[in-house]
Amino acid sequence: MSVPNIFKYELEKAKKLKEVKKENVAVATKYSWKVATEKVIGVRVHDDPKLLKRSLQKEKKRREKSAGKWKDTVETIEKMREEKLAKRRGNIEERAN
Repeated sequence: MSVPNIFKYELEKAKKLKEVKKENVAVATKYSWKVATEKVIGVRVHDDPKLLKRSLQKEKKRREKSAGKWKDTVETIEKMREEKLAKRRGNIEERAN
């Protein structure tokens, strides 16, 4: 699973859990104890939909930025290749004449 897919899955899970916790108090207390014990152990608990949404947006923005940089790199390489070919053609024509 890639990072954004994990965030999407965790976001959906957190939203469902939030709805269930509003409806059923017993589930809410059971879950809160489970989360507390996991936090004591040192496990990261992803249960805040707002933070998960922000993480998902941040990851998406990071990927877009990276894709933009890669596109610039490819364009630069292509431009350099064309310049070298033009220079080579010029040199070959010069020698031929």
